[in-house]
Amino acid sequence: MNIAIVDDSKTEAEVLLALLREYAESGSIDINTHYYKCAEDFLAVFSPEKYNVIFMDIYMGKMTGIEAAAKIKESGNKPLLVFLSQSEEHMAEALHNHAYDYVIKPITKEKLTRLMDDITAKLSTVISLSQELSFVSEKIEYRIPFEDIAYVKSEKHYLEIGTISGTTYRTRMTFSEVSDQLLSDKRFLSTLRGIIVNMDYIKNIKDGICNLENGMIVPVNVKNSKKYEQFWQTYMFNKIKFDKSERLKNYGS
Repeated sequence: MNIAIVDDSKTEAEVLLALLREYAESGSIDINTHYYKCAEDFLAVFSPEKYNVIFMDIYMGKMTGIEAAAKIKESGNKPLLVFLSQSEEHMAEALHNHAYDYVIKPITKEKLTRLMDDITAKLSTVISLSQELSFVSEKIEYRIPFEDIAYVKSEKHYLEIGTISGTTYRTRMTFSEVSDQLLSDKRFLSTLRGIIVNMDYIKNIKDGICNLENGMIVPVNVKNSKKYEQFWQTYMFNKIKFDKSERLKNYGS
């Protein structure tokens, strides 16, 4: 397991490093850790799939942890991102950056053990429960996991399927064929007739436009724009609340 720690406080980073080494030794787990004193140094060497887990401080020098997380998302990489902060002030922003967890400093052995147990279990899961959308595009059959789909848009004679990596596909499937599948998943929202978006990848909704990650844009029903924005925000808050409560339940706290 490759772990990056990005924190401008060397003292706090050393505490976390020591706890991670202790956790690795007690569980005979192979953990490789790398420390970066600022977000800029980390991003200078970052590449997709380099790290499984990133511990990111919120307040650091010129670039904050939230800003660095946005850069990570642009790469299409999906590490487990754990924010470290002195308060809950930036939790909402963390949600929008797909935080796996938000830990209030100081991080203790108990907190770290519980978190790493959960992370280890998640990363070692062999069977994926992800649903997939199957379709044919340019005479090639594709199977795209729901989690990789950013939006689906109906055009005159085809459907456009956009993924979070920036790749788009055109297929002759009908919109109803796809919507019946996607809208059964709580991640997806129909923002306008013939358009579905994955709420995990929404950056904001304003002025009749839904801005997604990687600069993707889809229209929203202007009349119901505020309603969709509230629906999305509620979804994101409930998501992190559920994830954290499930982890606490699993570890008896």
